[in-house]
Amino acid sequence: MRGYFGIGIDNASKRGNMGNLLRTAHAFGASFAFAVKPKAYAHNGELVTKDFTDTSKSHQQIPFFNYKNAADVDIPQGCKLVGIEICDDAIDLPSFRHPLQAVYVLGGERSSLSSEMLARCDQVIKIPTKFCLNVATAGAIVMYDRHRMLGGYADRPVVAGRVPEAKAPHVFGGSRNRTAERKARAETEMSSEPKKKVRRNNMRNGGVVLRGLLASVFLLVVSVGTSVSAQQDSRRHLGSYRDWDAFVYGTGAKRTCHMISVPKSSTASKKKAKRGDIYMMVSHRPEFGVVSEINAVLGYPVRQGSSAVLRVDGRGKMEFFTEGSGAWAYDPKDDAKMIVAMKRGSSLTVAATSQRGTNTNDRYSLSGFTAAYNAITKACR
Repeated sequence: MRGYFGIGIDNASKRGNMGNLLRTAHAFGASFAFAVKPKAYAHNGELVTKDFTDTSKSHQQIPFFNYKNAADVDIPQGCKLVGIEICDDAIDLPSFRHPLQAVYVLGGERSSLSSEMLARCDQVIKIPTKFCLNVATAGAIVMYDRHRMLGGYADRPVVAGRVPEAKAPHVFGGSRNRTAERKARAETEMSSEPKKKVRRNNMRNGGVVLRGLLASVFLLVVSVGTSVSAQQDSRRHLGSYRDWDAFVYGTGAKRTCHMISVPKSSTASKKKAKRGDIYMMVSHRPEFGVVSEINAVLGYPVRQGSSAVLRVDGRGKMEFFTEGSGAWAYDPKDDAKMIVAMKRGSSLTVAATSQRGTNTNDRYSLSGFTAAYNAITKACR
């Protein structure tokens, strides 16, 4: 893992907590640990080991420092001091991006971070819990979150129960052929341009569903485990239902059913905003127990932490969580509620914000939605 970090307690008062934190810091690869203005006794490695809270004898593996006050804490050059404290302007830990070089400091068991220490902090974060946690527990949670974010692990699956896709192995060394990379990008853009023209023309002509273009999208969505040629052979077009098309892939328990549509119109807050493929899809995947899963594909990386807002006929409001360029319901019950509303409505709008701050609004026709939904439900019954 790139970077380094240290962690400590301001106004530490219990050897047990210091030993617990030191052991956890050692386990997560901390470069050093420290205590600021410790109470009655010094918090050194030998004391916390004797207290049986650090059975790994971490003091023999990583440096441990004692400081008289906040001003004495020595922060390495280029390193950020991050306070962990419950306060109004603190950043929620799930939304925090950890610096590569960081020193984390927590308030003691009987007090908060001192005003002197808070003044030195570059950023302050908090763990969103109902009440404060044990200081060693809070430190362990922060170190785990750092490890999860910077450890180079594969992304979590969007759907529960799925096996995460393995990340490609890192290749060390080797020179980069930038000319070849530019040529490859140019070839990719040239090959995708006809698809963009088809999509724009179809939208002008009333939003005809892009069967050829979206078929390639479906091949990426269906369950992993069969070859592309096998998926193509098993793909069957159930029919066109006004502004929606329905498909089924595979047979038996592994079949997957989708219905799909593209927007009738799309608007953006910035002129000439570039977007990829935009579409709305509803899926049944019996093998995974997935029923009526709604997925809005927005054609751009969505701003981290933001939600997509769906409305039927301009009424009501349902927020979907976002990841990458897609949006999904927070709960299967929300999918069911939205399906009922879409059956009764005539149009659906999807509003979202890109990483660059561009606000978009896509309007879908719901004409033919019920018929297409009945078709995929029957096919995956």
